[in-house]
Amino acid sequence: MVSVYAQGGNRGAPFFAEADDVDTCAALLRFDDDTLATVTATRYNGAGHDVRLEVCGSEGARFVGLDDRAPLPSAEPEPRLSWRRAADPYATFMERFHDAYVTELGAFIEVAAGRAPSPCTPAEALEALYVAEACERSRRTGAPVAVADVRAAPGAPGGGSPTG
Repeated sequence: MVSVYAQGGNRGAPFFAEADDVDTCAALLRFDDDTLATVTATRYNGAGHDVRLEVCGSEGARFVGLDDRAPLPSAEPEPRLSWRRAADPYATFMERFHDAYVTELGAFIEVAAGRAPSPCTPAEALEALYVAEACERSRRTGAPVAVADVRAAPGAPGGGSPTG
């Protein structure tokens, strides 16, 4: 990751702004091969529990988290999607993420018991922290932030490098 540019806003409960936090955000990320990615998040989604990943590139697109209960209403009078909602959208957060929580807890138990390696190395976790910190700095300053500047900052975890 080379740089990030992040913005945030508050349109909901005032306690987010009071804590200098946001309830809605967007970030533009630039990778070292000049690939761009966007990340959006909101604590309020009027459509329901919509959490997904979309990868769109010059050779096609792939989606994760898109199923027949995804809360994706169409603005078209007759949606032309190739799939139709087979059931009502997820009613609660726990209903939406039950299977994920069970899987994560099972993986945690296997790692904690020493029967499996962690799926996330310390270096990967540290790199994610650097990117998250760069996003927060960008949100606060309103300017793009180079991830290398976060890695090299005085007091940065890991001695200022992703490998420690």
